[in-house]
Amino acid sequence: MKEHDIARALTDVSDDLLLEAENAECGRKTIKFHRLIAVAAVIAILAVTVGAASAGITWSLSRESTEDVAEKYGGLAWEYYKDYDGSQDFEKLELTLPLEVVELPEQNLEKIRARTQRLDDADHSGYYTIPEAPFVSLWSLADAENLLGITLDLPDPLRKALQTTTEDGDAAVWVKIYARAAETGGAPEPAKVEISFQLTGYVTNGGVTGSITVALTEEAAREGMQVLHYSYESEGTFWQEEQTVGGYAVTIFGNDPEEGFDASAGAVYTSGGIGYSISARRDADIPYYSPRWPYYDSAKDMVLSLLTDAE
Repeated sequence: MKEHDIARALTDVSDDLLLEAENAECGRKTIKFHRLIAVAAVIAILAVTVGAASAGITWSLSRESTEDVAEKYGGLAWEYYKDYDGSQDFEKLELTLPLEVVELPEQNLEKIRARTQRLDDADHSGYYTIPEAPFVSLWSLADAENLLGITLDLPDPLRKALQTTTEDGDAAVWVKIYARAAETGGAPEPAKVEISFQLTGYVTNGGVTGSITVALTEEAAREGMQVLHYSYESEGTFWQEEQTVGGYAVTIFGNDPEEGFDASAGAVYTSGGIGYSISARRDADIPYYSPRWPYYDSAKDMVLSLLTDAE
């Protein structure tokens, strides 16, 4: 199954979009759960903060049972986990990035307001979203920046990867607008814009996704950008480190899996009050087979390759 083929199965849609769409007509799927790796959604901050990352980024960990994860997200690929008695747990990592209100050009803000005239019902967080299912609302990076009227602060390798057309098609970019009803009544006002992406034709033995959150109100800025990752017990405990890579001060994290299990890694940073997240997975069961795409020894190497050009 190739990642660029969005229409084949929801398990190939970028992981944050899978969670956003879990109540849509697509239904619940049996999945390899570690692929739910980059969730740009408004969720409650965990009670225990076990560490602090750079630039005010908070790092929280908790445990969740296999049964609870399977119930919450619609089943697991048991042939991968081999945990039929539910004896292992998942470690849940939540990162919260501080945001600032971004002042967009007025004409661009009006474009965004016009889209909020077609809203779904509010979700549990009180936000409304444009009604189109995110996995069929395909954009380009240029489309997203034209909507906002600003240039996003992306590392050059990531920008190039998002703009490159491969034999397998363009990178997939989704844009989702959130709005909240004003206290005085009337039409909901835009609160934040989330941009999610999935790279195609970038790596042989895994995949890369990411998300960007632009806060338009003080309330959305206070809530921040929240990124959720899970690691199965055999996939290892999360580690984190702070680095300056390609001129970006980033928090990098990942796991160290046992043999035969997949690895994941990610990097988050803020710039100009906007939150950025890059996530990668390295599939243990995919040998090197494509001369067109690089093969990476670790998920961390995949992430680093998008932050700075190789020397």
